[in-house]
Amino acid sequence: MVSFLGFDFYRKYFLATGQVKTALSVGLIYTVSTVGFFLLAFWGQYSGGLTTYLYFLVLGYIPALAVATLTYFSGLSLPTKEEIKAYLKVHIVEGQWLLYAAVVQWFSGNLYVMASGLLIGVEALGVLRFVQSLLGLVNILLQTIENYVLPQLSRAYQISLQHCYRAFQSSLGIYQLSVLAGLSLLFLFAEDVLRIAGNASFVPYAYVLRGMVVLYAIIIVAYPIRLLIRVTELNKSYFTAYLVSFLFSLVSYQFLLSHFGVSGAIIGLIINQLILQATWLLVLNKNQFNVWKLYIW
Repeated sequence: MVSFLGFDFYRKYFLATGQVKTALSVGLIYTVSTVGFFLLAFWGQYSGGLTTYLYFLVLGYIPALAVATLTYFSGLSLPTKEEIKAYLKVHIVEGQWLLYAAVVQWFSGNLYVMASGLLIGVEALGVLRFVQSLLGLVNILLQTIENYVLPQLSRAYQISLQHCYRAFQSSLGIYQLSVLAGLSLLFLFAEDVLRIAGNASFVPYAYVLRGMVVLYAIIIVAYPIRLLIRVTELNKSYFTAYLVSFLFSLVSYQFLLSHFGVSGAIIGLIINQLILQATWLLVLNKNQFNVWKLYIW
C-alpha cells in the first residue's frame, strides 16, 4: 500500500504540473519491471505464496519510485509557511467533499449489485459481475481520460472559460466517439461476445450486457459534464449529486429487484446515472456555464 500510494502521488503530481511524458515514463518503468519480476518467477518455476508475490509487486514499484523521486526533488523548491497554510486550508475545505463523494459513490454504485445476491440469488449476482468484468476496459479508459485529460482541462480553465471549452472539444471528442463505436459493437453482437467470453450458458443473458452498454453509453455522452464539475471545483455539488443518487438507490432497490430481477438492477443504475447528470446540469446552468459548448467537436 505504501508503494502504491507513493507511486500514485508522483504520477498525479507529474500530470498536474503538465509533465505528461514523465508520468508515462514512470508508469512504463513500473510496468516493465513488474512484468520482468513475474517472468523471472515463471521461468524459474518459483512457487511462492501470495505474500511472496505481493513482495514482487513492491519490487516492481522500486525502480519507478527511484526515478520519480529523483525527478521530483530535482525541480522542487521548499514552500513557505504561508503557502503551506493556504494549501492546507483549500485541501481541507475542498478535499473533504471529494472524500465524502468517493464513499457515497461506492455505495451508490454497488448497492444494486450487492442486493442482487441477497434478493434474487447468486446466479443474478454472478451475471452482473461477469458483465461488469467484460466492460472493465471501459472503466480503464474512463480512468485514463480523467487522469490525463483533467489536468490539461484545469490548466486551460485557469486561462479562461473559452480556453476550457476549446480544450474539452479537442481532448474529449475522439475518445467519446471511439468508445461509443466499441459499445455499439457490443450491443449488436452481445450473444456472440458472451459465447466467446464465457460459454453458451451465458447467451440468454445478452439483455444484461445490452443494458449495461446503454448505461455506459449514457456515462460516455455525459462525461464532459462530470469533468466540468471537477474542473470548476464545484466539489460540494459533486458530492450532493452522488448523495441524491444513493438515496434513490436506498429507496428503490428492493422494489426494482423484487419486481424486475436483474433488469431492475440495470434500470436502477441507469436512473442513478440520469440523476447525477441532471443534478450537475442544474448546478452548471445555475453558475452560468454554457454546457452545450462541451459537445461541439
